[in-house]
Amino acid sequence: AFDYIILDCAPGMFNSENLLTPTEVVLLGTDYVIVPANDGKDSILGLYKVFDAVKRIKVDNPNIKLLGMVLTIVNKGEIVFQHYKDYTKELIGDLLFDSYIRRSADMKKSLEENIAIFDYDKNCIAAQDYEKFGEEVLSRIKNYENAK
Repeated sequence: AFDYIILDCAPGMFNSENLLTPTEVVLLGTDYVIVPANDGKDSILGLYKVFDAVKRIKVDNPNIKLLGMVLTIVNKGEIVFQHYKDYTKELIGDLLFDSYIRRSADMKKSLEENIAIFDYDKNCIAAQDYEKFGEEVLSRIKNYENAK
């Protein structure tokens, strides 16, 4: 009954051993992987761990594709953000989504109240950012599907 199902897995749950972590087991049944990351060096290191995991899982799940990386909880006005975004774009190219999710007090409040951001305030910046990101995700998936 669903076109898409999004599974949010714990970060840092990848290893290079033969045993699969719970996150890697989830990858066995997925077609697309999106990596959320904040604007910091550790996020890039984490992305490379995801690359390695996807390569390992591809043996058992040839349909898996890395759809991209999205920057989250960012402060667009900070110089550090633009520097990090440019640096990340140089490293991973088109894998970096153009859209990003800005830091928002509304997002924090909606999480505390366990309410979806669209139900909390569909006009806040976080909701706008997620809507733009969702459109970009659907566009990338459509491009993959049309390339088949």
